[in-house]
Amino acid sequence: MRIISLFSILILSMPALAAEIAGVKVNDQITLDGETLILNGAGIRSKFVVKVYVGSLYLAKKQGNPQAVIDADVKSRIGMQFLYSKVDKKKTVAAWNEGLEKNLDAATLASLKPRIAEFNAMFPDLLEGDHVTLDYIPGKGTEVVINGVSKGVVKGADFNRAVKSIWLGKKPVTGDLKEAMLGQ
Repeated sequence: MRIISLFSILILSMPALAAEIAGVKVNDQITLDGETLILNGAGIRSKFVVKVYVGSLYLAKKQGNPQAVIDADVKSRIGMQFLYSKVDKKKTVAAWNEGLEKNLDAATLASLKPRIAEFNAMFPDLLEGDHVTLDYIPGKGTEVVINGVSKGVVKGADFNRAVKSIWLGKKPVTGDLKEAMLGQ
């Protein structure tokens, strides 16, 4: 009986896996700054026929409305597990900038320019298997974590809204990934 109880405790303490996408296991929940967030959705970022990364979105509760996710000043995580052999820093930065330019008006983009530069400077070349998280904590900002190492924090709820718009805005990086991250 003790063995069964011990086995049950071990099984229950293991992180549950919600999905496996392109060989990447995506947890159904994570803990961010003491709060449990659940997987809202996950999918693949492809460019042409190349699979670049598995993207995931974690929130306190499920949300299918992209604007509500963007506007919410609550803890959240966007995760990226890279599948492609190497994504040069130059290409990563260009992708962030393009996503921001497509989804922000000129005045907002101009006001965020120094923080966008700060954000872009945090990224090295990214290799297959690298894991990037963009963790937002209200009052603190958006923390960039690469392979478990914090690269820094960009302050402001306005900056976080801009970053989330890359995936969830009116002109997302890809429509398929937007739908997947929204659990649709």
